Amino acid sequence: MEKFTKIKKNEVKLEENEERFKNDDLSIIKFGDSEIVISEAQIVILPYFKDDGFVLMKYEKCPAFKFKYKDKSEYNTIDYYLTSIRADYNDDETPTQNVRRVLYEKTGVVLNQLFPIEVDKVLFKDINNVGQYNICLLEINYNDYKQSSVKVTEENRVVKVSLGDIDNIKIFDIVTDYLLLKLKYENNI
Repeated sequence: MEKFTKIKKNEVKLEENEERFKNDDLSIIKFGDSEIVISEAQIVILPYFKDDGFVLMKYEKCPAFKFKYKDKSEYNTIDYYLTSIRADYNDDETPTQNVRRVLYEKTGVVLNQLFPIEVDKVLFKDINNVGQYNICLLEINYNDYKQSSVKVTEENRVVKVSLGDIDNIKIFDIVTDYLLLKLKYENNI
């Protein structure tokens, strides 16, 4: 029996920071005793048009939601979900420039140059993910913006959601839920 206990498995030893997986969206590396996800930071925006009584939300396909709820009859027919407006964070821009760029690219809204923009929070996506969400709730008044046109595509659909309908929306991601709760709390909605 002693012969067999001295046999060691051929375990692959990974060096610190060695990549275990990589694709266009993320990579996974070994860090200590853990695997760490390396993903892009994102700017996440919920534009609230105070005078008009609506928010802009993205109407998009979310494959992870569809996969998770594939066996639930009440959700398996849903193809599109409402989410906050988001895009990759550009490290070469300031947080304010990121907000202006994403808002224009995704919605066609151009904010007045004097409009004060403040990124509310910067939160990690997960405890094992270095990617972060830069979260911004924008309270926009009538004179704070102008609307330009934006090309609507399958990947870029934005809809107006009336404040009266906010409580009826089924939200599946924590960042959008956080922004809607913040909107309701700060504006007594």
